[in-house]
Amino acid sequence: MYVNLRINENLKNDKVLWGEFLSGALYVEDFRRIMDEIGFKDCRVMRKTNITVNNAEIEKKVYGIKFYSITYRCFKLDDLEDRC
Repeated sequence: MYVNLRINENLKNDKVLWGEFLSGALYVEDFRRIMDEIGFKDCRVMRKTNITVNNAEIEKKVYGIKFYSITYRCFKLDDLEDRC
C-alpha cells in the first residue's frame, strides 16, 4: 500500500490506523528513491487502484492522505535511460 503524502509519526503510532494496515503505507516518492538507490532506474506503474477509507473517524485522522494499491515493474538494466 502506498500514499501520496509521507505519514507523520503520530499517525504511524495510531493503534487504529495500525490495525487497519494504513499507518505502514509507503510514500510513493520514498519507494522511487529506494528503488533508485538499489539500482532500479526505471520503475513503471502497471496498475494503480485507489483504496477508499469508509470510516468517518479514520477519514478525519488521515485527511488529505490518499491510499493506493500500486503494482510496479522495475528495471535494473545498465543501458536503460534514467527516465522514460
